[in-house]
Amino acid sequence: MNSIQAKTPATIIRTINIIHLALIAGQALFALVAFTNSQQTTVKFDEHDQFTFIIPGFAIASFLISNFLFKTLIAKAVNLPDLLSKLTGYQTALIVRMAALEAISLFAIVTYILTSNFLFLLISVILMVYGVIIRPTVDKIADDLQLSYDEKMQLQHYILNCYL
Repeated sequence: MNSIQAKTPATIIRTINIIHLALIAGQALFALVAFTNSQQTTVKFDEHDQFTFIIPGFAIASFLISNFLFKTLIAKAVNLPDLLSKLTGYQTALIVRMAALEAISLFAIVTYILTSNFLFLLISVILMVYGVIIRPTVDKIADDLQLSYDEKMQLQHYILNCYL
């Protein structure tokens, strides 16, 4: 087998899943290391700490922006001419969506390290759980891209041949 695989729907789907898993796993690992290395952890809502308002505000903004950008990029990908182009567009949309969520999640973990306030780590965990919930499956990808019946059958054909 060549060291460079041909681009097929199955390889693109596999790449999408690997990217998603890597982004979530990286955050989870960083959060776990931060939590286990913490000397003391407290849960406090300190109105004098600017991060108490900044982190939740950024998390909400990140959630809204990531969904907006994802929908915008998916709307462009839906109009692409072939299945490979659409899947590549989906991959780009997923990376943008996950990067927006990951940025604030990592910022929240770093803030937790600096302040030992568990509230920030909790916000990061919530963002990671949301990332897991939006995990791209073949059915979700097909629905998001509004694939035609023929494109769905082509996708299923490649997926089945890849795993059999």
